[in-house]
Amino acid sequence: MGRPQRRTARPGPAPGDDQASGLQPLLDLVGSFGSIVSLKQVGDAEAQLRRGLSRLERRGLATRATLYDPSRLGQPVSCISLIKLGQHTNGAILEFEASCRSDLSITAACRVLGRFDYQISSSHSDVRAAETWRKALEALAGMAKVEMRFVRPIKGFGVAGLVIVN
Repeated sequence: MGRPQRRTARPGPAPGDDQASGLQPLLDLVGSFGSIVSLKQVGDAEAQLRRGLSRLERRGLATRATLYDPSRLGQPVSCISLIKLGQHTNGAILEFEASCRSDLSITAACRVLGRFDYQISSSHSDVRAAETWRKALEALAGMAKVEMRFVRPIKGFGVAGLVIVN
């Protein structure tokens, strides 16, 4: 016969824990909606949800963000561009990345490994504007290659807008 197994009780929520501080009902409320597009979607629970979100913010567990949705601003054409730089010096990389940050058409930019150096997501008012943007990108100093693809998101292309941290 083996030794009897020793059972230990799990401790209850500690003071300040989500359940102890009243945040569990809020988390349950948010979970019942799945993803919330707007606080108006929760109807009568809006005030309770706002109070709970404020508590989460005060505790450092939540932050507010603004979403930029290009399609609502007349930019329904989405593109993915693959970029290859001609030079890989610190100066060339910093200059290109600074231009990405200042270009309002770019909604996301990622450094990638492989044949290309960057993958850029962009939004434009129409196909002609996208082509004009691509030509301007190709004309940047130090640019070796730009391959642009028009995309129609089907699933998982990201949030319904670019998150802008406040």
